[in-house]
Formats: sequence, structure tokens, C-alpha cells
Amino acid sequence: MLEKTYSLRYLYSCNMFIAHKPTYDNFCKIVFDIVFEFYNSYEDIIKKLDPYNRRMPAFLAERIITALVVNKEYFFPELNIIPLKWSVKKPSVFERIFKRK
Repeated sequence: MLEKTYSLRYLYSCNMFIAHKPTYDNFCKIVFDIVFEFYNSYEDIIKKLDPYNRRMPAFLAERIITALVVNKEYFFPELNIIPLKWSVKKPSVFERIFKRK
């Protein structure tokens, strides 16, 4: 599932998740169990990072949420997930390299 998720060229960030309370609670349990396990395992390392990179657990949560949405049939088959159709196209690595002078 992670290979499927990480091979994508997009990420579900700035998420809003609206559902019935039992589904929402299950969603939060999955995400926060993983994030807190990661944080507790690497807390000393994370605290030594600069302020931006200290947000690593939040970045991890975005990737977990993307994995849950992309693989929803395994976690929330009953949900009808409706992605909002706004996005910002980020330039590719090649576009950024060749844009430099």
C-alpha cells in the first residue's frame, strides 16, 4: 500500500475529514497511533531539528492520510471520499533546474 501511495505524484495535504463520529474516531486512531509511535521512538532526534523540520510528525500524518485515502477500500470501504478540486501545480525538478540562470 505504501509503494502505491509513494509512487503517486500528489499528496492530500491540508486535509478536512468529515464523517460520522465512529468513523472519524477510527480514522484518528489509525493516524495518531502511527504518528505518536513514530514521535515517541524518535523524540530526541526530532527535538534537535530546526523548527520547520520539527514538524516531521505532521508531514508524516499527511502521508498517512494520503495512504488511507488512496487505499480506502482496506480501511473505510463504506466512505464516499470527495476530493476538492483545487490544487497548486508544483514545478518538476527539471523545470526548477532549467529555470535557474
